[in-house]
Amino acid sequence: QTLGLAANMLEGPIPSSLGTLQNLTNIGLAGNKLSGTLPETFGLLSELSVLDVAFNQLTGILTETHFLKLNKLKILRLSANSFILNVSSIWIPPFQIRNLDTGSCQMGPLFPTWLQSQKEIKFLDISNASISGSIPIWFWDISANLSLLNVSFNNLEGQLPTPLEVAPFADVDLSSNIFTGPIPLPLVPIELLDLSNNHFSGPIPVN
Repeated sequence: QTLGLAANMLEGPIPSSLGTLQNLTNIGLAGNKLSGTLPETFGLLSELSVLDVAFNQLTGILTETHFLKLNKLKILRLSANSFILNVSSIWIPPFQIRNLDTGSCQMGPLFPTWLQSQKEIKFLDISNASISGSIPIWFWDISANLSLLNVSFNNLEGQLPTPLEVAPFADVDLSSNIFTGPIPLPLVPIELLDLSNNHFSGPIPVN
């Protein structure tokens, strides 16, 4: 049910035969030196709730096939690899994700519209993901649940809503984009607000 091989020095490709282990609920391969791509057979692991391959040397294009039957997936960590996420603009994932970490994976140029279907998400890191344009209005309907929001190092632009809708004591990193307009502030107390390297203007709020 659980395959935990994180933080070793494993090299080479991930065997596609892992996709035949139908009882797997947790795959932890982070922090190795794995190369190649993510096997499409992982999309058949219908019991999988955690898929963590962050911090490897993985490459390749991920499509809807990689997530085909992952209706129980809650934690997806792909960060610090060189994946390209290429899914349809009308794709609705089979899962309701809670923790999505795709930092340094190419998701752009458009803001990922499939996030609109994700009503349970609490931790979202889509930093350095080659995303351009403005953040869609619908995103602020799901952002109120976020304890982590990291969209840094993209090419996001436009004005942000005030107040900023996030969960209490959240970490919010909006740095290194091209946001404009007044400084956005949340209504609730938060732990981190990074607005650096943008084009905000106007007065610094008293609070």
